[in-house]
Amino acid sequence: MKRYRKQEEWSLSDEREFLETLYNQRINFFILAYSLAITGVLSASSPLEKIFVLVAGLSITVILGLSLYRACHKLLLLLTVLHRTKQHPVRYSGKLASRYNWPLSVKVNHLTGVVLPLICSLILLLWLVVVIIQNVPSFYEWYYFAFPKGK
Repeated sequence: MKRYRKQEEWSLSDEREFLETLYNQRINFFILAYSLAITGVLSASSPLEKIFVLVAGLSITVILGLSLYRACHKLLLLLTVLHRTKQHPVRYSGKLASRYNWPLSVKVNHLTGVVLPLICSLILLLWLVVVIIQNVPSFYEWYYFAFPKGK
């Protein structure tokens, strides 16, 4: 069987580097997709266009958020293993960082991998509900116009 890697040895440090790169790319893509959904809703002229863009944006945001959560979970598991490995640079940097009591020393991976996708998805969902509630009469008019009752 042919190998697709250049090197035969794949270390935990190589896996960490790969997962961090993948995680950062997914965060960037998530932010881009969310920004496009917001821009699409703000540029939509009719309520039906807004509803369509919000449903599409919410669907894409939820799917990308799940992908981001999965990458975050794998990265956090790997970092836990590396923090427990003696003589590994991640362990030393973690100990060094924990000595300082900086005011913003929170776990950013949890914020970007769990909280950010959840908040962005909830914002789009709430916006969708508000648009639907504000335009219920026009939605019914569209429905009756599109599907007239037969006589």
